[in-house]
Formats: sequence, C-alpha cells, structure tokens
Amino acid sequence: MSKNETNDSSQVNQLLKLLELEKIELHLFRGISRFSPAPQVYGGQVLGQALMAAYQSVDEGMRAHSVHCYFLRGGDMESPIIYEVERTRDGKAFSSRRVIAMQHGRQIFNMSASFQTPEDGYDHQQEAPECPEPLSLPSSFDLQKKYNEELGLEYHPEKIPSWFFDIRVDGPGPSLYPEPRKPELKIWFRLKEEFVDHPAYHEAALAYASDLRLLGVSLLPHAVSHQQKLRVATIDHSIWFHRDFDIREWQLYSMHSPNACGGRGFSIGHVFNQKGTLVATCSQEGLIRPVKE
Repeated sequence: MSKNETNDSSQVNQLLKLLELEKIELHLFRGISRFSPAPQVYGGQVLGQALMAAYQSVDEGMRAHSVHCYFLRGGDMESPIIYEVERTRDGKAFSSRRVIAMQHGRQIFNMSASFQTPEDGYDHQQEAPECPEPLSLPSSFDLQKKYNEELGLEYHPEKIPSWFFDIRVDGPGPSLYPEPRKPELKIWFRLKEEFVDHPAYHEAALAYASDLRLLGVSLLPHAVSHQQKLRVATIDHSIWFHRDFDIREWQLYSMHSPNACGGRGFSIGHVFNQKGTLVATCSQEGLIRPVKE
C-alpha cells in the first residue's frame, strides 16, 4: 500500500497518520488519536483504524464489503489504541476477520469484517435522492461558526473530527431553538486535498466519515438543541461497501432515522457519488438519553 507524497502540514496527511498504524507484532498494531473537543476518541477514527488493521492480514486485491462494529467504552485521548486482528476464515472468494481494540487492558471496541475478491454479478441499486449541487450549499464549518458566535463561544474547526473533509449541508444548521423536523438529512462530503490511490485507504476514510451526523438524525424530530444536556454515544455501527469510489470526489450522504425508542436512536445512511452511483450503506444505533437535572 504505497501512498502519494503529501505535505506534512496538510489536513489529509494528518488523516494518513491516523490510518497508517504501527505494527507491533504479527496481527498486532498501535494507533494514535487526534485531538477532539469531545471527552472521548471520535468513533469514526477507531472504525477506520480497525479496518486498516484488518486489511494488513488479507491478500492484496481483496476488498472489504461489510463491517459490523460495537463500541464498548469511550476511548482515552491520551493513550494509544492497540488493535488485535484474528484471522477467523480464509476462503477462495471470501475472508473474514475480527478486530479488537484495547486500552488500559480493556476492550473499547470490536469489529467483524468480511472481505471478497472482486467479481462480476447481477447489478441494481436504488436511485439517488435529489439534492442541490454541493458548491451551492453552505459549509458545515460556516454554519457552526455562526452558531458559536450567537453563543459567544470560540470556534476552532481544525480541532473537530470533520476537519479533514469539505462538508456541505442540505438543511438548517445548529440552532438554539430548533423546531421538530423530519428525521432526514443530506450532506455532501469530500477530502480537502490529495489522498492515497488505494481502495483500502478510501474505504477507511469513508468509514471515518460515516460517523459524522448519522446518529444526530434521530434527534431531529425531537427539537433538541446542542445546548441541552444529552448523553449521546454510538452503540453499534455497520457499513456495506457496494462499489468503488474516490473519497477525493464529492459523496452524497443521504440519512434518515426510521426509529427511536428506549433511549436509543437508529439511523440509516446511503452514500452516492456525484453520478448517482450507490457506493456504500451505513447503519448506526446509539444512546440518545436526556440527562436529568
């Protein structure tokens, strides 16, 4: 997996540093964490790193087609994360792997991943939804900056997990006084700069981005403000990779939440490229619990 030359100061180079793990021993890897304003490690980072760890153990040319993850504990920003890969099955067409992420002697995350040698077959997909072109929509960073200014808060976009991506939002930004909305959201996203020409890195980068906004869609019908006391945390997350894509090009993330109950929200997202080709499907369930005074 060779990577292109990049400037050390670029945003994408920082993403590469997260995804390129240190090999400690056979099937054992160490990953670093990037600063986040949240008290725990950003979940998409752990997911992307775990996928890269699994890729180190499969034959060149195989592609991940599905991953299923459970987030067990919040990750510690100050400590490295250890990833252990278990080779559960190797077949002629499919291979499966289990990855465990650990900190301080405890599991914080586990993932099952299935890989396939590319082959031809029947082909159909659902149509991409209508959405304005990305550059006609406001930037998520501009919307958040305006919101922070209303609250008199400082805004440091370079410190948030989505900093690596240009994100355009088809819908209102954060609000002090939100109104109930349909649990639907569409965003465009792409990496800001050049990246590695290898599908493993593109899948890992999409896995990183797939955690952005998805669980929050389940809060839209309930008119919840960012300033209300909420306990929000991902419980499980799945991705199905359908077709090849280039993460440096615009991807449309169309999300909806069919259900919320029992203190949990459930959301589904479809990722389309700018030509309308369905490249991935994601699902996520997480805790959306109001914190009582």
